[in-house]
Amino acid sequence: MEELKRAIEFAMKAHYNQVRKFTGIPYITHCTAGVRYLSNCGIDNETMFVAMTLHDVVEDSKYTIDDIRKKFGDIVATIVAEVTLTKKDKKDKGAFLKNLADNGTNEAVIIKAVDRITNTEDFFLQGDTKKSQDYAREATPVFARAAKLNGRLASAIKRLARLIGLDGYALFQIVK
Repeated sequence: MEELKRAIEFAMKAHYNQVRKFTGIPYITHCTAGVRYLSNCGIDNETMFVAMTLHDVVEDSKYTIDDIRKKFGDIVATIVAEVTLTKKDKKDKGAFLKNLADNGTNEAVIIKAVDRITNTEDFFLQGDTKKSQDYAREATPVFARAAKLNGRLASAIKRLARLIGLDGYALFQIVK
């Protein structure tokens, strides 16, 4: 897990002085929570752990996909690029998420689903039920595909839906 250790160090540098909007705790905790989620879903893949750790670096720091490619290789850089919102994507996140669900790699879809789960939980725990529900609904296409890829992740999405007061069926209509 040397690559993961290097990724955490790199992400800590990239997210230096950044804090979670909702809690004020260091941003790196979001990245490591995602790795923990992957592990809890039975995923034991260092490449995915590294990509999860780095998933917000390009959006939230001075670093680029090329920087990630140079330090962590093509596979990690490709996954991170798939989950990174461009300025254009930020204007229509729903379309970005639908495109990712339809065309993204399995790894990118799972990482984005975990990212959305952890963010939704944070919104809810800060008392913003409506924002958590809207954020989860927007991710429905990603949740639907991720649930098909990993049964434990499907269970996590169902638990999330119950937590925030949404019917699980509404979050991923085609997964039963």
